[in-house]
Amino acid sequence: MKDVYDLTSIVDSAFFPWDEVALGIAKSAKKASIFYGHDHNIHGLTAEQQVWHKSITAGSPLKGLDILLTTANTWHDAWYKLGLEEHWTPTANLQNFPLLQTWVKESNIFKQVGRQIVFIQLQNSNTPKHIDQDLKNAPEEYRKNSEFIWITSPTMGKKLFVNEVQTSHIAWFNNYTEHYTLPETGLRWSIRIDGLFTDDFKENLKHI
Repeated sequence: MKDVYDLTSIVDSAFFPWDEVALGIAKSAKKASIFYGHDHNIHGLTAEQQVWHKSITAGSPLKGLDILLTTANTWHDAWYKLGLEEHWTPTANLQNFPLLQTWVKESNIFKQVGRQIVFIQLQNSNTPKHIDQDLKNAPEEYRKNSEFIWITSPTMGKKLFVNEVQTSHIAWFNNYTEHYTLPETGLRWSIRIDGLFTDDFKENLKHI
């Protein structure tokens, strides 16, 4: 497989609920994203609290904010089960995105859906170059590419690069290779929906 796929030719976004996403982001509870390179371990603070503490005391920029639409039943191995529906539970935030859920169900992309998350990139911030996971450290049964779609605004979206190639506003990319975003003058968002692709969608991928 290639490292980046432009999905705009096989994912119908004509009925994607762009307005609902904007409202849903505004309404939903947000948490600090983990800061890449963060190595503080302040006793008594949660991982998120440590992120905020480092930003306040050391001037380290927050990468952004996350909105969880689903949350892991257990977090210790959640990364390896992103696409498995039974390991993820809806959060209260999901209620703010009913049209998105309808779009996902009717798009024939997924036969089941696991993690759903909104990433918010703050003004003048960026996502540093990184890989999401080293597959050599993964349990053998999970050493395969994640099945997900990544969506951002077609007009005010993130500039995401994978191995120095910029993605489209609807994409799949190999998150085990180096990727990053550029800073923007305003806030930007993206949605990642993890699941298991339908056979039809996998077949369509072969023709891109």
